[in-house]
Amino acid sequence: MATDSWALAVDEQEAAVKSMSSLQIKEEKVKPDANGIIKTSTTGEKTDEEEKEDRAAQSLLNKLIRSNLVDNTNQVEVLQRDPNSPLYSVKSFEELRLKPQLLQGVYAMGFNRPSKIQENALPMMLAEP
Repeated sequence: MATDSWALAVDEQEAAVKSMSSLQIKEEKVKPDANGIIKTSTTGEKTDEEEKEDRAAQSLLNKLIRSNLVDNTNQVEVLQRDPNSPLYSVKSFEELRLKPQLLQGVYAMGFNRPSKIQENALPMMLAEP
């Protein structure tokens, strides 16, 4: 199951690379003057066509970034119920005897069950010295 999602992610990334290979970055050749100071052009305005290309390229990059960051297909809940997974946990956050404010914060952040690491680490980190 984990290899399927990995393979799909690789396919999506390869498709994105193919579509991005057609993008071109234009470099302006700027020569410094006698003092080594680089002067920028005073006109500095882009034509409408160049501006549309820039917006299209930026839009494509934003779309790729957003789709890869926001669309998360990992199924943490399923892995936490699998006894062979390192995320497996028998306990709930209530069984860890956390303060009510911490419980509210944990649930507000979208966590439902602690991982095995959290199950062991949270009580130690929050213990009174």
